[in-house]
Amino acid sequence: MESQCSDRDFTFSKYTFIKGSGARAEGGSSTASTAQEQNIAQEGRQNNTCTNLNSAILNVTGGGRMEGRCKNRDHSLSKHTLIKGGGARSEGGSSTGIIARQQYIAQVGRQNNACNNFNSSGDIDVTGGRTEAGCQNRDHSFSKHTYLKGGGAHAEGGSSTGGSVEQQNLAQEGRQNNACNNLNNAAVTVEGSRSGVGCKTADHSANLHTADIGGGAEVEGGSSTVSLFQQNIAQEGRLNNTCANPNNLTLTATGGSRSATQCSAVDRSTNIGSVNQ
Repeated sequence: MESQCSDRDFTFSKYTFIKGSGARAEGGSSTASTAQEQNIAQEGRQNNTCTNLNSAILNVTGGGRMEGRCKNRDHSLSKHTLIKGGGARSEGGSSTGIIARQQYIAQVGRQNNACNNFNSSGDIDVTGGRTEAGCQNRDHSFSKHTYLKGGGAHAEGGSSTGGSVEQQNLAQEGRQNNACNNLNNAAVTVEGSRSGVGCKTADHSANLHTADIGGGAEVEGGSSTVSLFQQNIAQEGRLNNTCANPNNLTLTATGGSRSATQCSAVDRSTNIGSVNQ
């Protein structure tokens, strides 16, 4: 099983005006016994949502391989440019049933990856195989007399009045954010196998008389009258990694198995007369 997302731009912007109208995803409601919902809203430039599984069961055996990769490239140069985002909003529906399995993702801005995030995935069995998840961002930006204003990212989880809620909410705003391999309410068994996770961002920025004003990232979790398994992630700004954070995870590793997680962020900025809020 392989899944790959890739973006390339190699942008040069001069005397340019970019305005986004926003992205919105709104989930419905359910009165049935089980509600399984995934809502994704993306706005801006180079956003990847890749291999995010909601309510799934996986078996990788006999040397099998499962990969999920997200990659962004930009190599931007911006001069006398105005960029204004309209924001991204993902709202969850409500349920009166026994189980509500929900995953909500809102991304706005530039180079955001949400990759290989499993919600209520049940049993994940890997025997003699390999699983890998990789998120990567590159920019190499130079900004001069540039104004950036984010519209904000908002993810709001739904609620249940009849049973348990298994929910993952993610909001990313700004530039180069990675949310990768975050497992919520899962059981993982690894036998004689290898599991690897890598998140990486690079910018190498030089900013001259530039204003960068963020619209904020906000996550609101849902509620439940019974059990609640919830993971909420909000990232705003520049070069943020949220990588391999398990919530309510049962992990069993035997037979020389290996699990590795790597997160890296690089900037090397030079800021002259610049404003970041």
